Amino acid sequence: MNDVKGSNTSVFAGTFFGDYSDMNIRDPETLPRALLVGVGSAMASNRLSHFYDLRGPSMTVDTGCSTTLTAFHQACQSLANGESDMSIVGASNVILNPDNFMVMSSSFLSEAGRCFAFDSRASGYGRGEGTATVIIKRLDDALKHGDPIRAIVRSTAVNQDGKTETITTPSPEAQTDLIRQCYAQAGLDPALTTYFEAHGTGTPTGDPIEARAVASIFSNTRKDFGSGPLKIGSVKTNIGHTETVSGLASIIKVVMALEKEQIPPSINFEKPN
Repeated sequence: MNDVKGSNTSVFAGTFFGDYSDMNIRDPETLPRALLVGVGSAMASNRLSHFYDLRGPSMTVDTGCSTTLTAFHQACQSLANGESDMSIVGASNVILNPDNFMVMSSSFLSEAGRCFAFDSRASGYGRGEGTATVIIKRLDDALKHGDPIRAIVRSTAVNQDGKTETITTPSPEAQTDLIRQCYAQAGLDPALTTYFEAHGTGTPTGDPIEARAVASIFSNTRKDFGSGPLKIGSVKTNIGHTETVSGLASIIKVVMALEKEQIPPSINFEKPN
């Protein structure tokens, strides 16, 4: 750790639900003295920077289910524009009380407690717990320092759905635009892609919208290149929807699939939605 102490290392942490904070404020007679600096969302990133003496940007991100993908994008941008020389991206999702289950059970969660991504049984998602952290550097720096390189990031991009039917309804146009932008930035041909790791939560509305957006980009030119069917999957069928952590969970799954040359099968699928 002496090598990173005082270094220009950035930290981008993700938070969403605050179960631990909620538990601590229930009884005003037992409020911890250091509550604000202990459970404040800003501290998720800044505590790491303080403890390890990291001098780069340090911020906490909350964009809902896309939190850690947004944090990952911000980390890549920080490296690209020279704000930092190394970046830590991480999050955790631990379910500690029933409150959010009660709030979400009426419209978000699966009655079976599982994610049936792209399946006719999709009725909501099953919650999952998890923690994940990745460290990213500019490729030249990683090579120069002899760091283990698990994967190379070709491009990242973010956008927003804009005005849709509800604030949680995804936009197929926005998703299509984002995929196209990301591939254009990387100089990659979508027709050569063989696998797509999807968001795929198991919701009856979101899954078909995502599938149509993916198909509109990847299906048009596959025959011209002799490409076979595009394989899609979602890690949420295997470990549940880890919410804040879900973006990093997908990245880690795909990196491991590349290393092992084997795609882990998505489960809970019988009939297309």
